[in-house]
Amino acid sequence: MNLTLGNDIGFGNSKRYSLGSIPAIMRSYVGAFREQSVAAGANDSPITVLPPDEHTNMSIKQINRMAIEYEGKRYVLGQGAVDVSDAQNTTDKNRTIEEEGIVLFAAMLAQFAGEGEHTAKIVAGLPGFHYRSKGMREKYHEGICKTHKVKILHPTGAEIFESVIDVTKSMILPQHYATGYHIATQHKTDLQGKRFGILDWGQYTVGLTWIDPGISYNETKSTSISDWGMIHPFREIRNRLAQELNIDVQIEHVDPIAKSRKAMSYGKMIDVGHIIDEVYQEMVPVILSKIKSEWTDMWRLEAIYHTGGGADPLSPFLMPQFPDEQAHIAPNAPIANALGMGELAAGDW
Repeated sequence: MNLTLGNDIGFGNSKRYSLGSIPAIMRSYVGAFREQSVAAGANDSPITVLPPDEHTNMSIKQINRMAIEYEGKRYVLGQGAVDVSDAQNTTDKNRTIEEEGIVLFAAMLAQFAGEGEHTAKIVAGLPGFHYRSKGMREKYHEGICKTHKVKILHPTGAEIFESVIDVTKSMILPQHYATGYHIATQHKTDLQGKRFGILDWGQYTVGLTWIDPGISYNETKSTSISDWGMIHPFREIRNRLAQELNIDVQIEHVDPIAKSRKAMSYGKMIDVGHIIDEVYQEMVPVILSKIKSEWTDMWRLEAIYHTGGGADPLSPFLMPQFPDEQAHIAPNAPIANALGMGELAAGDW
């Protein structure tokens, strides 16, 4: 089968999209494989299909956990890696162009391709500061543009199927440019003649992408700010859960708590929405101050689109910080990068 695919491996989440298919998302955690009994995973569905909601106009396949064998090693991926292994967050190049990044890339590719032999044309992305670093684009191209042999495993370690994908062609983009392409070609075509920006609220970085008329990526004015994404408020949420409710959680578990606005405390599920809102209210101006120190001429942008997993939860606190006519939440913000990559992959290049 000949495949075209956008594969967006982020520090917080990995997303993929092929034109006409259901996009998929998985937390970007990689750990050493540990065998589990059938009973251990009986109530934990590896994949959940999320219906369209107020943030997305399409269904999304959420991959909760995956186990694979790749290049002689066995791994557990996604939330399952946090639950049963020693996976931790990182903004190191290992999560993008080295072992973890390539494992996540191959796993997302194989889960989409399925059993058998395939060829693929791929559009992939790098965070802005990795995209600009000397040699990283070339190394990433070498890592993904090859034949990937991936065995999808059962939690017990039994092989479910093998997928062999020969990536014959790849295009490497700055991740956030893909959102700009998606918006300007699919939703707001008048943007093609304007200067606009993308603020990508990722889990561990904030991406700043400056796009000139003609959907032209301005590399000089584009970058990523490490350690200033959702991890910034997540650390404070973790602190306040400990201080106010005596709940001690790993930083890797704060994301699902923030999304559900609930936390388990001594056998009871309690509402922590007030803590989430207080932290977001306090943190958004601090993070924006850092962004404005990087983008001193942000006022020149005719529009700014907020995207990424943090755009929607932060929006009640984020939007009042901008002029009404300048700031917008990107359509399908949590997966917009992957959508743009998938749309580009399906074209002629």
